[in-house]
Amino acid sequence: AMRLMAEYGISAAQADAARGGGPGEKIVKRVFALRGLVYAQDRAELLTSLAKALRCQAVAHKGRPKNSDGRYRIVNVTILGFEADVERTAMLYASLSLQVLAGIGDQRPDRHGHPVEATAAQVGAFRRAWFRGFTVAVIDRLTKIEEQVRTEAVSKTRGTALVLVGRESRVRAVFEAEFAD
Repeated sequence: AMRLMAEYGISAAQADAARGGGPGEKIVKRVFALRGLVYAQDRAELLTSLAKALRCQAVAHKGRPKNSDGRYRIVNVTILGFEADVERTAMLYASLSLQVLAGIGDQRPDRHGHPVEATAAQVGAFRRAWFRGFTVAVIDRLTKIEEQVRTEAVSKTRGTALVLVGRESRVRAVFEAEFAD
């Protein structure tokens, strides 16, 4: 599935370039409000990492309001990128967040495969570490697939490298102008 999405991203970039622009050529901004306290920071890291791997720029920022314990109820993630890339990010995030949240409840500290007694804080820390490992593994795999598809497309179609580099620099410039602070 990741490979098909990577191929779609390259095809969309090539089609936009061949048309000389158009609706898909526009850089879009999308804000994701990650509600709830359960792994909000971890979900934000997954989303921003996906966005960056898919040629977008992203920033996570605290939403409002704060709880009495000082934690935020909402973490916002703003993504800037070409429409096809932002949509790829949203689709992958939706799928992966369901997978990680379905699997995280089963995660408990163990020693060589045998459960160990743990406090709630230790279980929480273990699960956050597991979530981080999930994110790192997914991003590593996604980055390799994206690079492989990019290399294949560049070798097959003249001008693809220039199109992709140009798009990446345009997104970066818009992001830097938007978030100059």
